[in-house]
Amino acid sequence: MKIRRLAFTLVELLVVIAIIGILVALLLPAVQAAREAARRMQCSNNMKQIGLALHNYHDIYKAFPSTYCGVSDPVNGGWSYNTFRGSEKVRLLPFIEQQSVYDAINFGFNTDDQRFPNNTLIRETVLAGFRCPSSGEDPKTPWGPAADNYGGSGGPTPESWSGSPSCPCDANRFYQPYMSHSALQNYWNGQPAGPFTRNPNGNGSTFFFCTMAKVTDGLTNTIFFGERLTMCSDHAHNGWMIANNGEGMLTTLIPINYDSCHPQNFNYAAVGLTECNRQCTWNTEFGFRSKHPGGSMFVMGDGSVQFLSQTIDMWTYQWLGARADRQTVQIP
Repeated sequence: MKIRRLAFTLVELLVVIAIIGILVALLLPAVQAAREAARRMQCSNNMKQIGLALHNYHDIYKAFPSTYCGVSDPVNGGWSYNTFRGSEKVRLLPFIEQQSVYDAINFGFNTDDQRFPNNTLIRETVLAGFRCPSSGEDPKTPWGPAADNYGGSGGPTPESWSGSPSCPCDANRFYQPYMSHSALQNYWNGQPAGPFTRNPNGNGSTFFFCTMAKVTDGLTNTIFFGERLTMCSDHAHNGWMIANNGEGMLTTLIPINYDSCHPQNFNYAAVGLTECNRQCTWNTEFGFRSKHPGGSMFVMGDGSVQFLSQTIDMWTYQWLGARADRQTVQIP
């Protein structure tokens, strides 16, 4: 009488394991793609809320918000920390259901170090609406403030051609030939080609405020906000609240997803990079970038959200960044 075998042989077991491994290898990319699609959708929804908040703010104040950074001190003169009154996103708090955070801020004083009644720093408040899930970054920046992944665009406005004194980068190869075009000349940090800026006008005492009337190229064709990564910009380490957080200095002059994500003392030459690939440059660090494959998302002036490829024609990118260049352009 034969005894019926009920177990697998070693060969059969190995075959089954191999088949399972192949199936997992086939399914894993699809699972990862589905997860990124969900993260990207949440990121897009956050940006749509920012676009809506910008319009609601304009309806009330007849202008879009500005970053209050660097007004001359009426007593001591010059750039003064005492005059810092928060970033653009601080002004948007009531319009993204963060009224309680906004109400805790006293705009009569420097806002950067202000605290809640329980002595917690306001700048450490993590706001999901200002973070893109795809970034994969920690809720707090290495410097302590709550991180964010969106910022206002200065368009094709140059910032520091030579870079930081302690972290130089020659930006001429990024800024030219665009800065030589007649439609893009005579703009600076304080009088931007795009809708936002950080510094006051040349008189040092008043800020530039963009209105819909100043966007003569049309809201649909003008970039207002875009994505950024905390770990790729020292200024972004200041989070969503601090006035000197890089908002208004984000520029279309730097290619989308340009790698500026390395520390100051990084040995860039050893891996074939340059000094401009560091996060401390005061110029390349202000490019728009994301962890989405192939590009980054932007809020246009009409509140719509568009994904732009990192291979976009750079002239097209500049015309989308500028608010009044009088050039014909279409979103690719």
